[in-house]
Amino acid sequence: MICGTIHFADDSVKRGTSYWTLRRRAKSTIHAWENVQETSDDSSESVVVEELSSAAAVYASVEKFEASRLCSDSGSSQLSSEVNSGHLDEHAHDYDYDVEDGEVLHEYSDSDGEASDSVEEHSLALRLSHWVASDKVQNSSVDRLLRVLHDFHPDLPLTYRTLMNTGAHQIAVSKIEGGEYAHFGILNGVRSVESQVLRLGVEVVHYQINIDGLPLFRSSLLQLWPILGMVVGTSSPFLIGAFCGSSKPPNIEQFLQQFITEALELNDDGFFLQGVRFRAEITCFICDAPARALIKATKLHCGYYGCDRCLQKGEYVQGRVTFPALSYEKRTDEQFAKGEYSDHQKNLSPLVELNIGLVSCCVLDYMHLVCLGVMRRMIFFWLKGPLKIRLSARHVSLISNTLVSFRGNVPLEFARKPRSLSEVECWKAAEFRQFLLYSGIVALKSHMQSKLYEHFVCLSVAMHILLSPTLCHHYCDYVEELLRVWVKDSMTLYGKQFAVYNVHSVLHLSDDVRKFGNLDNVSAFPFENFMRTLKTSVRKPQHVLQQLGNRMSEGRLTVVKTRQSVCDVKVEHTDGAVVSGLLHCKQYRELQSNSFTVKLNSADSCIMYGKSIGLVSNIFSDGETVTVIALKFKRMKHLFSKPLRSTDIGIYVVSKLSSQFDLCPLSEIHCKYVLLPYHRDSKWVAIPLIHSF
Repeated sequence: MICGTIHFADDSVKRGTSYWTLRRRAKSTIHAWENVQETSDDSSESVVVEELSSAAAVYASVEKFEASRLCSDSGSSQLSSEVNSGHLDEHAHDYDYDVEDGEVLHEYSDSDGEASDSVEEHSLALRLSHWVASDKVQNSSVDRLLRVLHDFHPDLPLTYRTLMNTGAHQIAVSKIEGGEYAHFGILNGVRSVESQVLRLGVEVVHYQINIDGLPLFRSSLLQLWPILGMVVGTSSPFLIGAFCGSSKPPNIEQFLQQFITEALELNDDGFFLQGVRFRAEITCFICDAPARALIKATKLHCGYYGCDRCLQKGEYVQGRVTFPALSYEKRTDEQFAKGEYSDHQKNLSPLVELNIGLVSCCVLDYMHLVCLGVMRRMIFFWLKGPLKIRLSARHVSLISNTLVSFRGNVPLEFARKPRSLSEVECWKAAEFRQFLLYSGIVALKSHMQSKLYEHFVCLSVAMHILLSPTLCHHYCDYVEELLRVWVKDSMTLYGKQFAVYNVHSVLHLSDDVRKFGNLDNVSAFPFENFMRTLKTSVRKPQHVLQQLGNRMSEGRLTVVKTRQSVCDVKVEHTDGAVVSGLLHCKQYRELQSNSFTVKLNSADSCIMYGKSIGLVSNIFSDGETVTVIALKFKRMKHLFSKPLRSTDIGIYVVSKLSSQFDLCPLSEIHCKYVLLPYHRDSKWVAIPLIHSF
């Protein structure tokens, strides 16, 4: 006779053991007793039959328990109580057999160990889902992995769709003019960054909006127009809504209707996060020029009255509309809301309902305006423009070789390495920014006319100041005048046809800085990075919006970037330089803070501490404080003197590294520097790292 103990009753149900676990245990009990029946003698046959009938009763009780879970809350608790007290307990005391030595051979009770196993498997499934979403693992690979793991963890899902909860939340797709629209919600996006919002400690959640077009496939006209949001103080965009069609949304009212309705509700009625009430307000719209014209219902930037900020009428010069005037009367939010600019506005924008200034709060994004607009145009003039400003093939080759030689000196904060000018048509916005702020001021020196170089440096200095959190407010008026001079010199050097919309609009960048702070606060760079995530989430041209809904339920569209509030040291080692006073500390190769990362290599070790610039030689930590030792440069000179001395904005030519170590606590490190070779490595140009994205 099989000896065993059956305890299916209250505790297993109360602990929330799954129906399938209970059913599997009941089946195992019946199967074991059936095997014994074949070898049992006649005297024990009646007892075995009685045990089988009892196990069958337990199996029936489990079936009844599953039915009870599908009832209403009140009915469910009552029926579950009847199952536990009426059937399971009735047989539990009859089969409590002891072996001779008090040992139990088979015990099918819902033990604490089994409950912990269930929790561990649930935790394993959760960790797997996070890993799949963060590392973008292919579905087929996940399916194969789950089949392998299922032999060791039977409670794990067998398919990718079950693990990732694909399709758990159905997205309502509505037909609108020109295509389809799906609204995912502003509040859902804010909740996806809930922890970051709570850390801000604010009552009003301010968020930015980005709208842009995204072509999905090379062989199709199908395109996506997502509405993206990002809470001010975070760096994690989220999807609010999306339009899918063969062109841009032809009816802007239908496109923005659900977004405007929810934005007004969150502003007026508020919402709750973990029991705390918040309100949500739109800070600004960050779009390129065509998207701004779309949502504001204005004429395009290439029109005669295309400027968003002033009343200047453009002039047609050599096949393009230019804006040569250096100052003009500015537009106002009040007049725009009333539709008084009939030569600029096609009709009244539906965004007027939001009571937000559609002139001052539709910012001029420097990623599209300066990096992809002005800087790209200047380089094309150098390569293919009039002969008086065109660079020779020899100089182009020398500049390209210099840029490529910088690849080993580019810090990890740069997503792309410098490329040759021969590939400039393939450059991305981040590469134009790198050329404008860092590599260009070194690579172009001595390889082009002094007037052209000084003109380029003038724009670089202006952007350095507008992107610097410490300099932008103090020197905003200076930059406004500096850019006015730069635009004027542009028409002198490159011709009147150079002053197109993008060149003219740099005159208005200082207005955005006065309202929102440095230009990285209202940059499209984080949104453009998220657009790449959206594009890779669409796998086929059918049911595009439903695919985005599935990716959202899987967590693949939740890109949460948490910045560290304290420093962190990584990669411990023992072969670095050691100084007295730090012998008790551990040595590390990497230091991460909320604003920079320092490593013990040539590209990531240059810092400014105090009034010195030096190279970090080692990193120490005693578990509470972090200290670095550095070798400082003895000589620090300016790189250029027009329009101001480069040292005034933190750019130095450094040389002669000291042989004595300086101890520098983390609190004394001002910023990280980009160190580029200058004049065959005998000197270096040190440029402060200022961009945030």
